[in-house]
Amino acid sequence: GSFVNNEWFQFFMTFLIMVNAIILGALTFDGIQNDATALKVLEGLDLAILVVFTLEVVLHFIYLGPLELIQHSWLVFDTLVVAISWAFLGSSLSVLRSLRIFRVVTLVSRWDSLRTLFEAVGSTIPKMASIWMALLILYYIFAVLFTTLFHGLYEDGYLGDDYFGRLDKTFVTLFQVMTLDNWSEVAREVMVYEPWAFLPFFIFILFTSFFVINLVVAVICESLIHVKDAERDNASSYRREPALASVQLSSTRTSMRNVNKSGSCCCCDRSQAAPSAASDEQMRLLRELISTQRAMQSQIQDLTEEVKRIKAEQVEHDA
Repeated sequence: GSFVNNEWFQFFMTFLIMVNAIILGALTFDGIQNDATALKVLEGLDLAILVVFTLEVVLHFIYLGPLELIQHSWLVFDTLVVAISWAFLGSSLSVLRSLRIFRVVTLVSRWDSLRTLFEAVGSTIPKMASIWMALLILYYIFAVLFTTLFHGLYEDGYLGDDYFGRLDKTFVTLFQVMTLDNWSEVAREVMVYEPWAFLPFFIFILFTSFFVINLVVAVICESLIHVKDAERDNASSYRREPALASVQLSSTRTSMRNVNKSGSCCCCDRSQAAPSAASDEQMRLLRELISTQRAMQSQIQDLTEEVKRIKAEQVEHDA
């Protein structure tokens, strides 16, 4: 466990992922594909890196065990990527072999900022469902509207490109307009024959590019803030737990020391006291310790309620 979680080992694995990405990119060049020696060397390096990735997965499996491993989503993702790489190793289909590039995605699990970003985006999926549904409804309404209004311009020879001839073509055109990719050229070409056409273009861009897209960005930013706050809270709790454990351990040692001292005194006077005097004294000290702890807990609860009351009064006063 200490080996696979070591900082230098993780740095080495990150370096291998980057090297693997460069190798997979180099394998796409025609010069490499036509050079048998270079192709063989790069394929061998790719296989060696895959073996190292596999050894890392095996070490995680041995250290955590299968039940705990599946509780770590990023480790499960790394395992699936490695398994897919082995499954398609040596495949003659270029499409299947190209799936090796997904090994680069494992870099996300090792880069804290990237992992935070992906977790933030993933946490937005439930919130984004309603936004995407609203966008789809708007998209379909405007697609039908644009097709109905402008489908005849290409058939009559007014437009050089069939932007709105069918619903599917209108979807593609509106996607171009929504991304603001040369949308003005499409709008101006239509406005030459339909001067009022600027109005539906303006309304569509206003709803999609400005309102909906900015809303998506806002949701992602909000989720990113929540993820960062959660990580900060977890880090602070991890820092507090050792200190709390140390205090509890010190208190326990002090109590046991007092009990042992009492027991030793009783043993010294055993000739004059009853045989059960030592055990009775220990039980008395334990009862006093429990009573003291309960009193402290009660005081803490009273202080907590007092703080809450003061804060509530301050809020009411400020309001």
